[in-house]
Amino acid sequence: SVPLSLNEAQHGRAKLTDYDFTRLKTFSRLTMTSSAGEGDLQLSNLVVKQLIGKGKYGEVFLCCTTECKETPNKGASGSDRTYYAMKRIDRKEAAKHKTRIQHILAEKECLRASLDCIYIIDLIQTLKDQQNLYFILELVKGNPLYVYLRNTVALEIIQNNFVVQKQIGYEIMCGMQFIHSKGYIYRDLKASNVMLNIDGHIK
Repeated sequence: SVPLSLNEAQHGRAKLTDYDFTRLKTFSRLTMTSSAGEGDLQLSNLVVKQLIGKGKYGEVFLCCTTECKETPNKGASGSDRTYYAMKRIDRKEAAKHKTRIQHILAEKECLRASLDCIYIIDLIQTLKDQQNLYFILELVKGNPLYVYLRNTVALEIIQNNFVVQKQIGYEIMCGMQFIHSKGYIYRDLKASNVMLNIDGHIK
């Protein structure tokens, strides 16, 4: 196979928002700005808003800084720097399985090594308390790819538009190649682990 470059993946982009996807959008009214950066966040200044997902090793919550305000979204990006996704992992449960601890540490190191790739969710910070480990992650405004594939209207758009298919495929391949270039093998690629943001790009 011919390696794909980031430039190739960015060529000929089609936005899924060109179509009627409004009822599939999530978090569409969240503010797009934040001064928070690596090392700035503490559990005491994060507010958990709601559960947004469950994974093999923990639960994922929508959270924001205590001073955040819900304002109309005026940006074009699908990511958010005031609101975050918080992955919570039970420390006692993780400690019961040696391989689980290894997987959690590998995920952390892989995410840290992948901050330069626009197709991989950014790890903002890691935190912990006596009960849990926390991954504070970039919030992607959108849905897992499987949500679109299970929606009749969205699936028809994807099936009948080669440009959209090529874009999604290229971006997934670029993300995979970046991870592999850092020495990690990603073995859990599935539609539920690929986020499609409101601009039609993957994370």
